[in-house]
Amino acid sequence: MTGSHEIGALSLWQRVWAAGSSRAGSGFFTIFVVLQLFLQFSNRFLWDIFGAWAIAVLVAIYVVAVGMLVIVGRIRNPPPVIDFDAGLMRIGSEATPFGEITEASVAPVVTKKRDDLYLWFGGHKRRHAMVALRARRGALSEGDRTVLAAMVERSDIHLPEAKFDRYDPTGKFAWLDQQGYSSKDDVLKALAA
Repeated sequence: MTGSHEIGALSLWQRVWAAGSSRAGSGFFTIFVVLQLFLQFSNRFLWDIFGAWAIAVLVAIYVVAVGMLVIVGRIRNPPPVIDFDAGLMRIGSEATPFGEITEASVAPVVTKKRDDLYLWFGGHKRRHAMVALRARRGALSEGDRTVLAAMVERSDIHLPEAKFDRYDPTGKFAWLDQQGYSSKDDVLKALAA
């Protein structure tokens, strides 16, 4: 496969919720929760100070907070671009060579109303991309799946090495170090399904 291919992006709300997986997104969600708690406990004081305008102040703060959440989601989760000629995956301004893409996770999200499947992949200590393999909105097309499968074939995705634990010298619980990660074969099977 040759050329440069932009993989189908997540929907707006998928991007917003995926923003929480980054360091900046986690910090923003923490600020959002602290702001929520502050507003809940200071609501009575706001009513005493601003009167009926307290509701307008609260609505304005929530509109700004949700707007910031949407902006963080758009900035932190741009669609990945797979460049086969250069052997790179680009996410925003950061480029990762295929050989340095070492981590992946196939993550199902099952509820009563939906049965989604997401793929998260990237290099260790580098930006990761997240795509929807199966979702009501924003699922990858067959062309995007083919492109991703070709990139995964050229990558070095593997399960992380089990760390030595002096309290578990036989390695009985070493599989816990690999929990949440997928092997290259598992990713290829998920892309083919």
